[in-house]
Amino acid sequence: MTGRSRIAILSVIIVTLSIVAAFLIANSTTTTSTTTTTTTRTGTLRLPRVPWEGGPAYWDQFPVAKAAGWNKPSFFPIAIWYDSVSSNAEVRADKSYGINTYIGESPSTNYQLFANNDTFVLSALNNAPVGGTAQPGLFLIDEPDGRTTSANDLANIRRLVKSSPSNGRFKEINFSATVISDSDPEANRANFEAMVNSYAGPVSVDKYYYSQPSCSDIRYIIVPIDPSHCRTASSYGTTVRSLRARVAAGGKLKPVWNFVEDLSGAPDPYHFTAYIQPGQLKGAVMDSIINEARGIIYFNQSFAGTCTEGNVLRQVQTGSLPCAQPQMDAMKEVNQQIRALAPVINTQSYRYSFGKNLDTMLKIHQGHAYIFAMISGDATSQPGNRTFTLPPGLAGATSIQVLNENHTIRVVNGKFTDNFAHEYTCHIYKVAM
Repeated sequence: MTGRSRIAILSVIIVTLSIVAAFLIANSTTTTSTTTTTTTRTGTLRLPRVPWEGGPAYWDQFPVAKAAGWNKPSFFPIAIWYDSVSSNAEVRADKSYGINTYIGESPSTNYQLFANNDTFVLSALNNAPVGGTAQPGLFLIDEPDGRTTSANDLANIRRLVKSSPSNGRFKEINFSATVISDSDPEANRANFEAMVNSYAGPVSVDKYYYSQPSCSDIRYIIVPIDPSHCRTASSYGTTVRSLRARVAAGGKLKPVWNFVEDLSGAPDPYHFTAYIQPGQLKGAVMDSIINEARGIIYFNQSFAGTCTEGNVLRQVQTGSLPCAQPQMDAMKEVNQQIRALAPVINTQSYRYSFGKNLDTMLKIHQGHAYIFAMISGDATSQPGNRTFTLPPGLAGATSIQVLNENHTIRVVNGKFTDNFAHEYTCHIYKVAM
C-alpha cells in the first residue's frame, strides 16, 4: 500500500469518526431534552410517596376481579350495605346515585341483576356462576372482633377464612372499632393486627361519629382524636389512618375501605343522637379518601329517631322517605365527584405538609397536581382561612383552579389562601405542572 493510499484511508476514517461523534453528541442532547420534557409533561415532584398497596394494580392478583375491571384506574369501589334489589330498574336507580357495589344481599337475589347492569355484588348468591365477574369478591363476616377474647375471635376468623373458597375472588371483612382500639391488654394488639391481615382482600371498619350515641370511646382509638372534634369529618379520616396502621404492622398493605352512614349509625331505637347532615356526609367521605381510603361503604339503615327505614336509599327513590332526601342527594353528589376524579385518586399520593391545621392529599395526574384539602381535627383547628405553601415543584404557579366551584385563586410567592366555612368543607385544587 502506497503512502498516498494510507493517507486517503486515514482521511476517510477521520471523517467517519467525526460524523459518528457529531451524531452521538446530537443524540445525547436530544435524549437529555426528551427526558426533561417528559418529566415536565408527566409531572413528578421530588417528594416522598405515601406507602400504598399498589392502587388499581392490587386487584391483578385476583383473576375474577381483574377480569371484572377492578384494576382500571377509572374504577373506585362505592358500596352500599343492605340495599336489597329485586329488579333491573332498582339497580339502575342505585347506579344513578353512584353505587357500583353491593354488600349484604340475600342469597336468593338474582345474580343477573348485577351482571346486566355492570355492577358488582360481594354477597354469596345461590345462582352466582363460577368465575362470574359481577361477583369479584366475597364478603365473609361483619364485626367478628370484640365478640369474645381477641385470641378466640382471631381463631374464629382464621377458621372462616380457611373454609371460604379460593376461586379467584378477593375476600372482605368489616370490623368494629374494637380492632383499632388500644384499650385492652398489650397482647391483644398482635391479635388485632393478625385479624385484619388474615386474608387477601380489602378491610373496613364502621365507626359513625356524627350519629353514634357517645364519643367516650374515642380515647381508645390508636390514632388520637381530640374530644372537641369527635363529631367531625376528620374523625372518619382518623379511622382510616388507624386501620392502615394495623394493616401496615403485617408488613404488606392492602386496601382500606371506610363506612359512612347515609342517615344514621345508631345501633337501635333507644340511642338516637342525630342524623348525619348533607355537608357532613360529603365531608366524611372526602376525609376518608384524603386519608387513603380505597373504597367507601354506605351504611344504609336507620334504626332510630323519626326517619327510620331498613333500606334508606330505596325508600327515598320511591318517595316514601322524604326526610332522608337531602342526605341521598349529598351522597349522589359526592359519588359523582369521586367517579370523575377516580383516575386521580387511584394514583400514589405524595407526602407533603401544606400548612398548619390542614388535612390534605397530593396527587399528580396527566401534567397537573391535585390537592384535596380539609381542615384537620387538631385541638386548635377551627373553620376559617388556611394558607397553603406549595412544594418547590409547584411554587412557580400563578393561579389555582378550584374544582367544582367555578373560580380560581391567585398564588403569590408560592402561597395561596382559601376559606373553609365548616369543619366538613372540602376544596379540591388543580395546578398545572
